[in-house]
Amino acid sequence: MANFNLENYIDVQERINRFWSEYPDGRIVTSIISDPNIFERVVIRAEVYKHRDNPFPDAADLAAEEKGQGGMANKTSWHENAATSAIGRALANMGYAKSKDDRPSKQKMQKVKDAPPRTRSTSRNPVPEPPQSPVANERPAQVSEHPTMDQRALTAIFALIHKRGISNDELHTIVRHRYGVESLKELRVDHGRDLYTLLQKSTDDDLKHELWLANGSPEPAQAEMMPDTAAKARA
Repeated sequence: MANFNLENYIDVQERINRFWSEYPDGRIVTSIISDPNIFERVVIRAEVYKHRDNPFPDAADLAAEEKGQGGMANKTSWHENAATSAIGRALANMGYAKSKDDRPSKQKMQKVKDAPPRTRSTSRNPVPEPPQSPVANERPAQVSEHPTMDQRALTAIFALIHKRGISNDELHTIVRHRYGVESLKELRVDHGRDLYTLLQKSTDDDLKHELWLANGSPEPAQAEMMPDTAAKARA
């Protein structure tokens, strides 16, 4: 028997309503990040933006569901159920939860309450079930823990470097040095947010310093202190 009170948990729709009341210009985006060829299992990522034009989400989280598992809703609507759960978790990350105990939404806890009890074997030496044969041509779901940036975020970064007078080559040099990738399309969302903050808040001198380091050159202060070996040779 479930040992919790559903009234202590916030409904996902309530979290959504609170979000829109505080951020009417915000944005909530969901996307499937699991293997689309495996229809019976799905992993959905939800991203929440305080303003629709923000290049990076203010909160994000994942949820996974499987057909026929975890409650009645998953018999027909496991994709929709996963989307609702992912949104609820992302909004909880933004603070739309009463406490750490009610991070799961009311919908998620309802699934726990409705789930059939697990049967237990009364035998001291139960016979293990034979392993199930893998389904032919079935591939494991590919779930990225670190999704890459979308086109909106890339556009925002390119607009920012144009404003700061940084060339595309200089940008790629910084990206290779800081994050170890060759293309901005390979840049993770958290690294993209870090790069955007660097370009937005750094002074011109800070950006010059970053380029010096990215190019493998000695820092300006060190370069000025290096002896003029050519002059010494002439002397």
